[in-house]
Amino acid sequence: MAKAGTMSSGDPAVVRWVNGAFSVFDRMRSRPAFQATREEVIRRAIKDSGLEDFECSEFGEPLRNWCEQLLEPGMAALVRYHLRLRITSCATNRLRLEKQLRDRPRIREERIERPWIVLGLPRSGTTLLHRLLAQDPRHRSPLCWETLLPLPRNARDTAERRAGQVKMFLKAGRFMAPRTNEIHEVGAELPEECTVLLENCFILSAWGHDTPEFRSRLTSYDPVRPFRLHKSLLQYLQHDSSSGGKTWVLKSFQHLVHLDSVLAVYPDAHLIQIHRDPVKALPSWASLAAYSGLHERDNLELHAFGQNIYEDAKRRYYPAFVRKQDRASRLGPDARIVDIGYSDLVRQPLETIAGIYAAFGRTFDADVERRMKAYLDQNPQHKHGKHKYSLEQFGLDESVIRRELSPYMEGFPT
Repeated sequence: MAKAGTMSSGDPAVVRWVNGAFSVFDRMRSRPAFQATREEVIRRAIKDSGLEDFECSEFGEPLRNWCEQLLEPGMAALVRYHLRLRITSCATNRLRLEKQLRDRPRIREERIERPWIVLGLPRSGTTLLHRLLAQDPRHRSPLCWETLLPLPRNARDTAERRAGQVKMFLKAGRFMAPRTNEIHEVGAELPEECTVLLENCFILSAWGHDTPEFRSRLTSYDPVRPFRLHKSLLQYLQHDSSSGGKTWVLKSFQHLVHLDSVLAVYPDAHLIQIHRDPVKALPSWASLAAYSGLHERDNLELHAFGQNIYEDAKRRYYPAFVRKQDRASRLGPDARIVDIGYSDLVRQPLETIAGIYAAFGRTFDADVERRMKAYLDQNPQHKHGKHKYSLEQFGLDESVIRRELSPYMEGFPT
């Protein structure tokens, strides 16, 4: 039984058995299983992509930094295996993209104009808003399979084949973490955040390893570089589909904390800032992050974990929202921005979205409204079960949160 303030692994018995077996095995070796050096990853990426002549500065210290994550104490074998696959996949994606851009230079001529970008903390309604906006046939969002396997591996590697492989990958992931959809639904052909696209530059991470120590090793790298790569991937996806002329609808927590870099690449972006009461958003975020990491270590200290989430959010995320007094100095003449509250989105979603369309000069017609209503009918809240969490579970104090984050809560709708 787990002691108070900890969370024991909820993984299936076979997952715990495999991790336990490799833990014993690793203690007998000088190097744990499923490690990967920078040189090994590069050799595999060259073999998989067929590109040997390349200039990717992120294959230096950034890639080495990622590989060092595989040496973290307490990381379970299956997580290390999964992360090694992700590192290799990112490196291979990077070289495949370089090859596509060399062989087909017209990809760079694709115009990514006035993208709609959802900005918000995890668990603040960003997924609901993103997927509702994706129902508009004038919009285009990256699908989950496109974020993981955006580029063909050979001449016979169709989009359908890659989507099928991601479906199998997600099925295996649900076996390891069976409550995933209860907290955050993931599907190969569902719109997904584009954080994974940014990972291909090895400067930003969606793996929860974007810690102060991780970031401190990358201070010398151009912060705009991941977003230039992000744009190149969107241009490729647009070039190889019928999405030309459509508005990209994007979301990622990385866009919020790196907004100046986003605007350097997309100066005409239309930004939607969504806000939720931190007293509700923070424990939900901590619960998602804790559950996602359960297969890394057993008996996670929830109070310390929750405090880390809170301090990081207070320091990096809440100050990152663009306040009204800062908008003229931060946004260019072609960018637009609107704020909405989570409670409004949940209570009156169609009216709230109609307000966004009005702010952006876009018609919210009857067909779009019908499509969004159908999505809401098919995907009610708690469709996969209710996500349960509490402030107390993560050692968070409501009075402290309300006092320390009062400037944010008084400045934005929640």
